[in-house]
Amino acid sequence: MTNPTKYQQSYDFTGFQANNPNSPLPGVQVDIQLEGIEQSIGQTVDALSDVRRSDGALQNGIVTQDSLSLCGPSGPDHDRHGRIGRAGRHG
Repeated sequence: MTNPTKYQQSYDFTGFQANNPNSPLPGVQVDIQLEGIEQSIGQTVDALSDVRRSDGALQNGIVTQDSLSLCGPSGPDHDRHGRIGRAGRHG
């Protein structure tokens, strides 16, 4: 699945209202914006369901050996395997 489409506002309602204070918002433009929002949210929900089950856990088989890095993060709070905790600490 491709990444969800990020919603981008394509109409300036504030500008319209400033220039037309006594006119209602243009319905066609409102519909276009709402359709864009609906599409973006729908794609995000679909993408989430690809990785998460309804009980909140990850989908079965989603984490594989290939998806895990053999070289974890490095730094003072990580050991050479990427585990948080005892790296660089004595005692």
